[in-house]
Amino acid sequence: MSDNDLKLQIALRGDMTKEYVDLHALGIALINIQTIFDRSYCFYTGRKRITSNDRESFKIVAYNVKRGSIIFDAGLTAFTLQQSLAITQTIDPKLIFKATVAGFKFLHKYFSQTNKNNVPTINITNSPGAVFNYNSDNNTISVSNDTLHISQAMRPALRRVATIFGQQPGELSINSQEYPKEDIVLNNDDAHLFKSNRVISNVPIILNGIVKSFSAENLTGHFDVGPGNAIPIGKYTFVVKDGSGSDINAFIESLKGNSLQVTAFVEYDVTPAIQSNITKLYLTPATTSDLSSVESA
Repeated sequence: MSDNDLKLQIALRGDMTKEYVDLHALGIALINIQTIFDRSYCFYTGRKRITSNDRESFKIVAYNVKRGSIIFDAGLTAFTLQQSLAITQTIDPKLIFKATVAGFKFLHKYFSQTNKNNVPTINITNSPGAVFNYNSDNNTISVSNDTLHISQAMRPALRRVATIFGQQPGELSINSQEYPKEDIVLNNDDAHLFKSNRVISNVPIILNGIVKSFSAENLTGHFDVGPGNAIPIGKYTFVVKDGSGSDINAFIESLKGNSLQVTAFVEYDVTPAIQSNITKLYLTPATTSDLSSVESA
């Protein structure tokens, strides 16, 4: 390991590594770990893609592989590229690592809060370098332009990494001893947040509205939400949650213009650069138990 390296530990743990190692899954993880860091490299060098010459100057290399869980003692190598920089500071492994972690943490916080039906407000700062701060009091995320751009570029690679997590418990972690509080951790509990551009909230809300169209065959339609609800006024596409197990007569009756109270799970098109849009509602007719559980949440 050279003096220009940043020491890393890359670990794949859990049932997926106990009895055997799925080489296909391992390959997906390792290739896309490099790609995730490549996005920061490209941002700070002004590159659109990594060339063969870039790869000679910037790569993750493993020095030791430990048995049991798949653990790599690795190094992030980057040579000084002062003349090609898009900004006026020397690129080094520490900058790449911190920017990549900030981008990941931004996406993770944004997606996980949206999953709770609590879409954060984004405050873009003029701070140089990678900045990420979350204020839980007002559900606001402050990020620099660096972090915002890098996070968006990372999403396809994170989506591919998320595909290795299925039914078996597992975790992928990337950290450096030099920054003990900064790491990237992805596991079965949160991998679903990165698997597509859409996030479905796991916190139900109660809505009042009128069914404007409905297909009893497909269990889909449009639901007109009026004022005073937890989401903006508008007509939303919906699908009946739990399929044929739900009482569809309530939706049919609402087609006559009758107001209907429903329990809704909201699907968002998660675009952290701007306010995320509601793309679909998953509905069931509200019951007394639904009302009490939502009120106490």
